[in-house]
Amino acid sequence: MTLMLDEVFPIAMSRTVPKLKASTPTVVAIWTLLSSKMEALPIEQPKNVSKEFRRAKAISGYTVISKLLEGDRLSMLEEPCENNSLTVGTVTLAGDDLISLLHIFEATTFGYAVVEKPDKEKDPSLIFIRDLLDLHITGHIYSDLLVSDVTSSPIFSISRSARLKDVLRDMLKRKFRRALLKDSERQIITDRDILEFLFANRRLEASAFDIVALEKALDKEVEIIKPTVAQKIGRHDNLRTAAQSMIESGTSCVLSPSGLITPWDLIMKPWRLGHLRVTSASR
Repeated sequence: MTLMLDEVFPIAMSRTVPKLKASTPTVVAIWTLLSSKMEALPIEQPKNVSKEFRRAKAISGYTVISKLLEGDRLSMLEEPCENNSLTVGTVTLAGDDLISLLHIFEATTFGYAVVEKPDKEKDPSLIFIRDLLDLHITGHIYSDLLVSDVTSSPIFSISRSARLKDVLRDMLKRKFRRALLKDSERQIITDRDILEFLFANRRLEASAFDIVALEKALDKEVEIIKPTVAQKIGRHDNLRTAAQSMIESGTSCVLSPSGLITPWDLIMKPWRLGHLRVTSASR
């Protein structure tokens, strides 16, 4: 029996997300993204755009940071958000199954996909890889791997005196969005934490954006950011235990003696290794 997305993710598949027009200034899109507390937001596409290739435009913290660190920052922030977007996969509200979603995540390497709804007048939604963690708990997915098999290691650590723009550059270079503060065991700084600090308390009018304040903020040291305290689990724990810890703590990662574990590690790594079993029946 096929595991359909609208059956296992009824809330995620129908969640309401803020609407971004392609012409929305990037700085406004960033504020909207941060206030939504989501990892990405879809960008409205013309109704006549073909859905044949199952792709859509979205803006995320990752794309914003990569663009922010290159060229003229003010010009980038004033540009239409479509110019600073990425291409993500799409799934349909009633018609796609879990295997299809996993293939999309694997093909795009992004942990989210746009949900196209049957009613063309309704705005698209988003489904995130974090939504899949619950399936470890319900038994709809199962892996015989242990935490040590999927851990991202070694952990990338940073000094509290490092400048924010240098940390962001290092994160992009390493393709790692989380870093452990040196001299701590559980304190994590994420690119999202830094982005929220950089754009805190800004006015919504793009023309009034304080670029000088942004430049000064980028030169601040990491110690100004409030870190996330990650939960710790054992290297020999199973993936269900890791998923449960992540869900209960409300964080985007957990730590083990082997390194750091993210939702991607718990879903896509076992999938790519051929150690993720999908079933329609709860265990």
